Amino acid sequence: MRLLAAAATLALFVLSSASARADCDHFKWPLAREKAWFAGSPEPIDAGTEIEVADQAFALTLKPNDAAGYLLPLTKAAAAGTYGGVVKLASIPKGGLYEVTLSREGWIDVIQNNARARSRNVSRQRDCAAMRKSVQFQLVQGPAALQISGVEAPAVAFTLAAAP
Repeated sequence: MRLLAAAATLALFVLSSASARADCDHFKWPLAREKAWFAGSPEPIDAGTEIEVADQAFALTLKPNDAAGYLLPLTKAAAAGTYGGVVKLASIPKGGLYEVTLSREGWIDVIQNNARARSRNVSRQRDCAAMRKSVQFQLVQGPAALQISGVEAPAVAFTLAAAP
């Protein structure tokens, strides 16, 4: 009987731990606003579209990697059969730390002045249904481009916003 009780307690602990992780609270920084934006109605856009940096999510239609029109060669080779795309950012409103968050696994580059912005921090949570990856970049004021690659589906939702 004690063995059965111990097994039941262990099962309950495992289930409660899994559900706690599924709530997306194990990223390195808070992403509650991004989770809310993804839960809303992300604005549909096609790869190649120019957007303004806004407090919202976008639903990006991607292309096969070999047709994605990347501005710079990929820093990480994309697996065969994956998708990608470029989104032009009309202007980063002011210099500072920005976060790009994806709903699926993928590789993120931000390009400014014909060079890749260096990522400052990366956080992933593979068991979060709403979002999988967030990357922080130090950006300067002015135009930029978001280059997403290696996504296993032909669409991905993303956000790009100033870090709180």
